[in-house]
Amino acid sequence: MRALRTQSVTGDSGAKGGELVVNQTPQVQVPFEPKTFLETLGANRLSGLTGGSIPLPVAEKHLMEWLAENAAITPASKNFEGPLLSPERLGGAVDISNRLIVQQSANVESLVSQMILQAYERVLNAAAINGAGANNEPTGILNTTGVANSTKTTAGAPTWADITELPGLIDAEDATDISRGFLMDPVLRSALMAISRDSGSGRFLMENKDELLGYNALATSLVPELSGNKVLIHGDFSKLFIGEWGGISILQDDYSASLNNAKRLVLNAHAGVQIAQPKAFAVNKFLTA
Repeated sequence: MRALRTQSVTGDSGAKGGELVVNQTPQVQVPFEPKTFLETLGANRLSGLTGGSIPLPVAEKHLMEWLAENAAITPASKNFEGPLLSPERLGGAVDISNRLIVQQSANVESLVSQMILQAYERVLNAAAINGAGANNEPTGILNTTGVANSTKTTAGAPTWADITELPGLIDAEDATDISRGFLMDPVLRSALMAISRDSGSGRFLMENKDELLGYNALATSLVPELSGNKVLIHGDFSKLFIGEWGGISILQDDYSASLNNAKRLVLNAHAGVQIAQPKAFAVNKFLTA
């Protein structure tokens, strides 16, 4: 076999010139993240809070009565009662090798900080939707007592009646219409856009990916499946409160991981989720797609 005589990048596995070629700065791709929905649908996000919990009192309705001309009115008082928006701790940490830092082409500390902040947003949004209310996790919409449930209790494909039922449940409670919207996962949204509304109109259950029944509609993979079924949430999201006490800090700790030749990035935050008036929400937990 004749020896290679051309200086090249690939000749002799790089020996003819490939070793002279230096890789360029990597174009790092961050992982895909679920869409977050808090402000988009109108939730109240209160940042930079200090002090104690925030009461969200709800007034009882006052009543009137029909009386004879000279009959005495019986005075009545009503309660102001409601939940507390209280902080819970969210935390995460990542160790970065000092060797990676000194040999980096991309700014690895900035990249990891960005990813930690994305994780914070993801976890906070997930808690607002389906937080269990246990083990220091706030209670989300799907687990809040008082949120209306659809009359549908057997799994089945979505129908026009399933969709229109949810606003009706909220309207029946005289709930507000400040920031109504729908929330679902992307698979359910695709199904709604493919299912006919009826047999003759040529219309579909959902005809605009950002709108349903004239309300804003948002899809995110943070909406979970429950027992294998899809979930559709409708409500006035202005009644959902998210509080953040003291801001979000990412501490660059040069010492805690120093025995392992690493720097530690630590995120600590104190945040809470609370629904002021659960009757402003209705859910269907028995849809298939």
